Amino acid sequence: MEVVGAVVEVILAKVISLAAEQISLALGFKEELTLLHDSLTIIQALLQDADRRQEEDRAVKLWLEKLRDVAYEADDVLDEFAYDVLRRKVEIQNRLMKKHILHLKRKVTKKKGKARHLETCIVLVKEEKLEQHQWK
Repeated sequence: MEVVGAVVEVILAKVISLAAEQISLALGFKEELTLLHDSLTIIQALLQDADRRQEEDRAVKLWLEKLRDVAYEADDVLDEFAYDVLRRKVEIQNRLMKKHILHLKRKVTKKKGKARHLETCIVLVKEEKLEQHQWK
């Protein structure tokens, strides 16, 4: 049942990756994932031992088959969790981008208003100089 050991290794890699991903998002989450990582490491060692014993003990073989199914389910849950983390990350980035774009639009509108005001002032100064020149 080397398959179960391989699945646990994949799950372990995902847990480590998710821990790194989530440290900044939730306090205490790192500790929970560290505990999960430790548990999975112990499970992996037990699986290696059970893998050696399954040829002699039918109960161990059946247990490993059931454990494989549970490991696949855990893998699916972690995939869904990773997807949810990525989705939330994209949503946050989108919100920040929208705020930044809105801020830039306001700045541009403000600058355009100042430019129109400056153009109006220039026209008025030119008109005043023209009037002064005509009176001379």
